Amino acid sequence: GLPVISEAEFADLAAASPPSHVIDCAGTPSSALAAVTALAPLGRLVLVGLSLEPPLLAAPLIVLKEIQIRGAIAYRRGEFAEAIALLAGGAIPAARLITAEVPLDQVAASFQELDRPNGQLKVLLRP
Repeated sequence: GLPVISEAEFADLAAASPPSHVIDCAGTPSSALAAVTALAPLGRLVLVGLSLEPPLLAAPLIVLKEIQIRGAIAYRRGEFAEAIALLAGGAIPAARLITAEVPLDQVAASFQELDRPNGQLKVLLRP
């Protein structure tokens, strides 16, 4: 799988080279704040992941950095086709993103495990 880094390591990396765009798929309250903090001035944040709790967003940082924030919930048919082509062509290292494989009869237990931090990125369900 992909290496896991701490929030401090992420902050250090972002401070050294602030990204102009962040896509937050984690959807945790703290991930939105980390994204706003990390973004370069005039950066763009896309919130994709959902949380039952509202995101922590620092209004002064958003205003002073002139950050644009968008939400995204769905994909268009053409975007699925493009994603499938990227996966099939090897442009996306899909195998590196899968951190666990779970048989379908264990899916309920797997979702319960995902309710707490456990290092999983993508869990593949096997029939």
